[in-house]
Amino acid sequence: MSDAKEMAIWLQALLGQGRHPTQNKTVIPAEVIHRVSSGVVVSQPVAQFLEDAPKVYGGGQSRGTYRGFEYIEHGGTVWGFRSAITRVPNQNLGVAVLSNDNTFGTQMVKAVRFYILDEALSLEAVNWTERLKSEIISSIKNGIPTPRPTNPSPSFPISELAGIY
Repeated sequence: MSDAKEMAIWLQALLGQGRHPTQNKTVIPAEVIHRVSSGVVVSQPVAQFLEDAPKVYGGGQSRGTYRGFEYIEHGGTVWGFRSAITRVPNQNLGVAVLSNDNTFGTQMVKAVRFYILDEALSLEAVNWTERLKSEIISSIKNGIPTPRPTNPSPSFPISELAGIY
């Protein structure tokens, strides 16, 4: 469980190279922040949008460029919940967007995040809702996934899973 205040403290600590913003003590070593946000593999070889760029992925975080500004992000998805935690270190800017909409949450988080970045970075507004409409329409056409069974049988007898791993 988290709230907006905790997210703000988390983003401030990440932007402050691991120093807690009010306690002024290191809670995450700066080397760790650097390591997990350094690209190791190309995760998005082609930009999804004109304003975006290819992305690299490191130890849990992606790094890319949005309209000329380098950003670092970590997104999350579990059933019924979407999140995007984005920071623009050179501008000392952090944005956390959370959604509990399972059907359109991914697109909503993208649209809100890009809208906030456009505003905070004083960029000309892009109508992200309109831009993401095709993704939303595709989600509707694909329908809501079939719910998980309430009491499924195991795939294998437990005896077949025993062993040294």
